[in-house]
Amino acid sequence: MELTASELWTQILDSAESGLPEQTFRTWLADTKAYALSDDGLLVEVPSEFHEEWLADKYGQMLEEIARRILGRALGIEFRCTAEGLHRGVPSVEVSPSGAPEGRGEAGRIEAGSPPCPRHSLNGRYTFDRFVVGNNNQLAAAACHAVAEKPARMYNPLFLYGGVGLGKTHLMHAIGNFIVESDMEKRVAYVPSEQFTNELVTAIQEG
Repeated sequence: MELTASELWTQILDSAESGLPEQTFRTWLADTKAYALSDDGLLVEVPSEFHEEWLADKYGQMLEEIARRILGRALGIEFRCTAEGLHRGVPSVEVSPSGAPEGRGEAGRIEAGSPPCPRHSLNGRYTFDRFVVGNNNQLAAAACHAVAEKPARMYNPLFLYGGVGLGKTHLMHAIGNFIVESDMEKRVAYVPSEQFTNELVTAIQEG
């Protein structure tokens, strides 16, 4: 009897759940569902672009191997985000290109002519390479990676919340270190929330 897309994906998930930590399964696979099945592959809906990239990179090979055992033949699995509108309406912070005219820019922009942010405000020891990823922080780590690779485009703003010692400060510094190492022309401001709030209020008041 030939399996439907939903039936096949259910069997794949049942097998994957038995071999993965509970938190990992709930974070990455519990909210997925099969969309279509063809001779070439299985298309799976995921709730975000983040899930799409993470599943393909970290678990794609494992899931395809499970599918091969079930079907007795190779089958590719493609993940596709169907929630593209989730982050619409969130304002983006644009960084002006080097060489842009100096002076006061639009709200939410960092002008190239403004004083450079001190690079020593970042702790050079806090990098992604030195961050220990576990079940309790893997989603945050992956989100921070996405932000570092696509500043002001992914998860803007990014809000990190968690208990003491879970790596929030490390991840924030890691984002900044990744950005300045990737592009020497970019500047990163790492400031306390009180200072940021005061500067934001002042900027709004001054127009």
